Amino acid sequence: MNPFDFSPQAALDGALGAAVAAVAFVATGRMRVQRRAERERSAEAAEIERLRALFDRAPYAVVAISPDGTVERVNAAMERLCGYRADELIGQPLVDLAPMQDHFEHRGLAASLVGDEIAPLSGTLCPKSEPSLPIDIAAIPIRVDGRLTGAYVTMIDASARVQLEFRESMQRERLAAVAEVVARHADNADEQVQELLRFTIRSLGADGGAVSFESNGELRVEFSDGVAPAVGSVVDFTKTFARLTYGSDQVVAISSTREPSWINDEATRIYGWESYIGTTIHARSSAVGIISIVNAASHRRSAPFDQADRDFVRIVAGLIGASLDRVRSEERLSRRAFNDELTGLPNRAYFDDHLQAVVTAADRHGGNVGLLYVDLDGFKQINDTYGHAAGDEVLRILAARFRSVAREGAFLARIGGDEFAIIAEHCRGNEDAARLGTRLVEAAAAPMLVEGERIALGASVGVAFYPRDARDAESLLRRADEAMYGAKGRGKGCMMLYAHL
Repeated sequence: MNPFDFSPQAALDGALGAAVAAVAFVATGRMRVQRRAERERSAEAAEIERLRALFDRAPYAVVAISPDGTVERVNAAMERLCGYRADELIGQPLVDLAPMQDHFEHRGLAASLVGDEIAPLSGTLCPKSEPSLPIDIAAIPIRVDGRLTGAYVTMIDASARVQLEFRESMQRERLAAVAEVVARHADNADEQVQELLRFTIRSLGADGGAVSFESNGELRVEFSDGVAPAVGSVVDFTKTFARLTYGSDQVVAISSTREPSWINDEATRIYGWESYIGTTIHARSSAVGIISIVNAASHRRSAPFDQADRDFVRIVAGLIGASLDRVRSEERLSRRAFNDELTGLPNRAYFDDHLQAVVTAADRHGGNVGLLYVDLDGFKQINDTYGHAAGDEVLRILAARFRSVAREGAFLARIGGDEFAIIAEHCRGNEDAARLGTRLVEAAAAPMLVEGERIALGASVGVAFYPRDARDAESLLRRADEAMYGAKGRGKGCMMLYAHL
C-alpha cells in the first residue's frame, strides 16, 4: 500500500485508536491515584487504630479533653480509677472530677496549654464512691495545623508516693523530737531513758512499753510506762516475745497477735497484747536488754507497723544503749577518781573527803568518831620474794577480809601501798575499838594461798578517837598513825590505842 494513499476509514480508525489509548491512559492514572489514596486511607486507619489501642489500653488513666476542658474520651484505666463509666464522664468539665492547681481551675485548661507539654502536677481525684485520691497529672497539648484542638491528660494514683512522703516527714519530726528529749535530759540518764520510752509509746500510738536489762540470766524491767510490766518485774524469756527479741539484730514487729501465727503463742495467752514491737539494746557491741512497746488487747492498730516504725524503734534502742555507755563510762571515771583500782576500795582522796565530812558532822551534833589505821607487817618481803603480782593478790585478799570484818556502816579505804584505814562511827569507846582492831589483826594473820604458795603476814593497828584524841580530821589521822607505830614498836601483829601510848 502506498503510504501516501489517503483513506477516510483509515483516518477514522487511527483517531479512534488514539482516543482509546488516551482514555486507557487516563483510566490507568485514575486507578493509580485511587489505589494510592486507598493505601493512604488504610495506613491512616491503621495509625488511628494503633493510637486508639494505645489510648484505650494504656495501663494508666488517660482523658482526651477539648480546649475548654470538657471530657471527650476516656480509657478503661480511667473508668477503673474513678469508678465512672465513659458515658458518665464525656461532656463533663475535667476539673469537676479532678481539681488541679489554681491556674487550671481559674484560667482554664486551654490557657494552660498554650506552651509545650506541661510537667506533672499534683491534684486530687474524686472517685464515684471511694475517698478522694492524690494523683499526679500531666497534660499533652494536641495541635492541628498549629491550632490547639485539645489535650491528652494522664492521671496516676499517687497514694504510695504521698504516704511515703508523709512517713518520711513524720520520721524527721520524730527524730527531731527525740534529739530534743536527749538534749533536755543530758544530765540525767534515768530521766533520759524514761522520756525516750514515753515519747516512743506516744509516737507509735501504743498503750505502754518497758525497757528491761539483763542481769544474771534474767531480764528485769528497769523503766516502764502505761500498760506494761511494772518496774522490778522479771521478764520470762520463754513465755514472752523477749525470746524473739533479746540478742537479735532485727526489730520484732507484730502488728496483730490475732494473726494465725501468733494467736496461740504463749505470750499472747499470758499477756494478751494486741500488738508488740521491740528490739535489743546494745552497749559496747553487746546485748544488754530490750525495749518493747505494746498495745492492749482492746486497742487494735489503725495500720500495721511499717519500716519507718522499725527504724524508729531501732534508733531509740541505740540512743538508750549510748546513754547506758555514757553512764558506765562516768561510773568508771568516778571509780578511778575515788576508788582504788586494785582493791575496789575508796582511795586516799575519797577517804580524806569522807573523814572531813564525818568529823564536821560529829562536831556539829556532838558525835564520836573512831579511826583505825592498819599497816601490813612484812609486805615488802612478799613483793621481793614472790613478785608484785603476788603482792597485788595479797592486797586484794586482805581488802576482802577487812571488808567482812568491818561492821556495816564502817568506811574502809586503802590509803597507801600497804596501808588501810577504817572510819568507825559506831565505836563508842576503847572496848569497841579493841575488838575491831583485834579482828583486823587476826584477819591479816590468817595464811593465804597465792599462786600455789602458802603466805602469811601480819598487821599493826593504831586507834584514835575524835574528839577525845584530836580536834580535827588531820590531827585524828596523825594520832591513829602514831598509835599504829606504837603497835609496831611493841612487836607488830597487835593493836594500840592512842590513849595508851
